[in-house]
Amino acid sequence: MSAAPCAGCGFPRPAGEPVCRACGFDTLTGIGPRAVGVVPLLGPGAGASDAGPTAGTGPTAGTGPTAGAGSTAGAPGLRWAVELVPDRAYFDRGQDHDPVAFPASATARLVQLAGPWAVIGRRSRSRGQAPALDLSLPPRDPGVSRTHARLERHADGTVTVTDLGSANGTWLGPDADHLTRLDAEAPVPLAEADRVFVGAWTRLTVREH
Repeated sequence: MSAAPCAGCGFPRPAGEPVCRACGFDTLTGIGPRAVGVVPLLGPGAGASDAGPTAGTGPTAGTGPTAGAGSTAGAPGLRWAVELVPDRAYFDRGQDHDPVAFPASATARLVQLAGPWAVIGRRSRSRGQAPALDLSLPPRDPGVSRTHARLERHADGTVTVTDLGSANGTWLGPDADHLTRLDAEAPVPLAEADRVFVGAWTRLTVREH
């Protein structure tokens, strides 16, 4: 089956599929699900043990035009959130590769989502497009692919994660010491204790919202 690059993210889109599997861009309407807001997480219970000091608020994202704020795509009333935080144990696990500095002072972010899925990745400067879960924002994770993985929330409330052929892989488990690398293009359901790990240091946790 032939495939053309998605106009939103460049991911191959098979002929006959109007909606991109990676970013959710709809070729018929010209819109796709995006993040609708980002809230810095501060104080106890916000991943402070892994993210370092939580004083200050740091840059936020997902609220500008390129992030698709206010998009009406997706199921009406569907609201969920994903917490993104640098995880020191996961970072240390990969330090047999090129050394990079862990962002010890970075705060966690809570990205509020509308729509049934969200792509984990980094911004395309040439296209001016950003995924819902944009890890090119400070602290920029150097190990994340442009379209790295996809989280999808299903009608029954379950959430699956799919690696989109990323260079460094997508990992799943309760913590950095118990991880399984996902096969590309194979959706895997998240258990309650599961966390998603990508790039050099990023841990993602799905939150009810």
